[in-house]
Amino acid sequence: MTLVNCQNYTKGLVNQIDKDKNKKLFFFEIDSHDIKLVDLILSIYQKYELTVLFHKSKMGYHFISPTLINLEKWKLIHSELIYINPTCPMITLRVMGNKYPNEYEYFYKAGIRINCDSSKNVKSICLFLTKIFDFATPLKGNIEGDLQLVSYLPKREK
Repeated sequence: MTLVNCQNYTKGLVNQIDKDKNKKLFFFEIDSHDIKLVDLILSIYQKYELTVLFHKSKMGYHFISPTLINLEKWKLIHSELIYINPTCPMITLRVMGNKYPNEYEYFYKAGIRINCDSSKNVKSICLFLTKIFDFATPLKGNIEGDLQLVSYLPKREK
């Protein structure tokens, strides 16, 4: 039997609630700190009226939307952004700043863009994001459903 140090595990937020495969949340990540690229991605979230929280990671940025969309819209947005990061799974996104030493110093400082009214956001996701990330305006959501988190050993890039 092999014992694993639990401190090495991280948490990821899953992009669907209540196991409904026809409804999704749109997540994205980039391995770049290029602000022009960040602005481009934020403009896509705005175009599709998705509220988005974004924050810095060691390698780039994470983008998390609490806005629930249908699978067709998710595929459309994905097709517009996939050229930027073809390896981004967008099924789960890490929400713990414990992948790299001292990552907590910047990981939880987030920006927010409110691109739709709260009736389109998932309440449990909004409460979770508001609790763990540091940003000015609390997120609000009206759609009921349970968020899903997974624990895993992160792959560490150099």
